[in-house]
Amino acid sequence: MTKQPLKYPVLLIEDDDDLREAIGVTLRMSLIEFYSHQKAETVIPILQPGVPMIIVTDYKLPGMTGIELLKRALEINPELSIIVMTAYADVKIAIEALKSGARDFLIKPFVPEQLVETIRRYQPTPVLETNSFSKKNAPPNKSSTSIEAPSVKAEGKKIIAVDPEMVKTLSRCLRVAPTATSVLITGESGVGKELVARYVHDNSTRASGPFIALNCAAIPETLLESILFGHEKGSFTGASKTQAGKFEQASGGTLFLDEIGEMPAPLQAKLLRVLQDQMVEKLGSTELVPVDVRIVAATNRNLLQHVQDGLFREDLYYRLAVFPVHIPELRKRPEDILPLAEFFLQRYSKNVLRENMYLDESAKACLLHYSWPGNVRELENTIQRATLMTDDDRILEEHLELTQEVSKPLPTPLPKKLTKEMK
Repeated sequence: MTKQPLKYPVLLIEDDDDLREAIGVTLRMSLIEFYSHQKAETVIPILQPGVPMIIVTDYKLPGMTGIELLKRALEINPELSIIVMTAYADVKIAIEALKSGARDFLIKPFVPEQLVETIRRYQPTPVLETNSFSKKNAPPNKSSTSIEAPSVKAEGKKIIAVDPEMVKTLSRCLRVAPTATSVLITGESGVGKELVARYVHDNSTRASGPFIALNCAAIPETLLESILFGHEKGSFTGASKTQAGKFEQASGGTLFLDEIGEMPAPLQAKLLRVLQDQMVEKLGSTELVPVDVRIVAATNRNLLQHVQDGLFREDLYYRLAVFPVHIPELRKRPEDILPLAEFFLQRYSKNVLRENMYLDESAKACLLHYSWPGNVRELENTIQRATLMTDDDRILEEHLELTQEVSKPLPTPLPKKLTKEMK
């Protein structure tokens, strides 16, 4: 998803001509200023101390490797945000990159939008102010909620709630937000689970504390334990220094565990112990470190069914789902479709320097009759694309490029049966 244009440029280092060009097209469409290079050696001379930049580099390069560039670049400017790309799904490479100072890593092949989201996650931008309830953009005679997420990672994002079903969901969130109760957010991919998690955090007594998000499905199992709980120097190959885990980083605030249903069985047991004791034990250490963390988890799976099938710990499920919150699919909250479309249109029309763009009646009808299998994420992408397809300020049905025959999404493969440790 695209936000506002980046203020700071991106340096892209990729030796594969086709991939470099493909990434460049994505960055240009997202209005991200960037400069591309084939070799790391050409980047070093242009780096300067104190100049904000984001470096996206391949791991394997001719001559100087991406890791060597990472280390040299951080010596010149320790404030750089560096993202490493690799075609090798090797935990050692990921650990080496992260321990050398990389902010994130991506395993090829990846969806281009994933790189855009990762880049924007680390852009140095100011924290936004909270605007928990606003009716400025609400249609007449409608109960509306507009939530501005006060976070760098969610800059410019809002939850638009006009439909009664979504308003009920947010009202439910307000009931639990001021407490320390664990929350389990469920819903299909693209409905906005992380935004709702931030909303719970922003309206809690922990709002001034950190909001730390972790996608449990995006990190290899052997690395996930270290990222969650931290590690001591020398605890494994590549552990060159002691590192605090996400629990310690989130202490005093909220830890958002996305895709919790993908967490491997051995880590489920360790997570349960941390939730019970509010103590973490780093890898390579016998010392227990106290943490004060509020847990918000999310999944697009049916965790209760997973419990019955032996795929998820029952005790962990009930520890997490003390207060369940379900986000309805966009097709089940039709009154939100046009307000959301207008909101996205306002955002992306600015990006193409045509702020008077509007939806034709044919486009509105098409939006309302489409089933939105990709939910809000698909709607946002549709509006963004439409602003690029029209030659004037009017967006017609044809500019949306939607088909009325929607294919059913392919079933997501289930994880393997849990080990005997769960039994």
